[in-house]
Amino acid sequence: MHDSGVHESRTPFARRVFIQDHRREQSYLRATWHVDNDQFVISHWNGAVCIAATRIASADAAELVALLTDGIAEADRLLAEPHAVESRDRAS
Repeated sequence: MHDSGVHESRTPFARRVFIQDHRREQSYLRATWHVDNDQFVISHWNGAVCIAATRIASADAAELVALLTDGIAEADRLLAEPHAVESRDRAS
């Protein structure tokens, strides 16, 4: 574990992004690109304290990107088709 400020300015090529946890105010996911190690680090933050981190080789990141892209496309499609959301909710 380590602690560090979680608020940083964005550069033209962002090597780090913060995403607030949908459920809690002080929890964040931070994704960082480390070109020197050819890896991404996905870390979980509670306030200014890192509570977990996973290192992902750049070659393995495509699978994660595909999952996120497919999820965004499905969410957009469901929002465009109100009856699809109702059908999905009834099936749950």
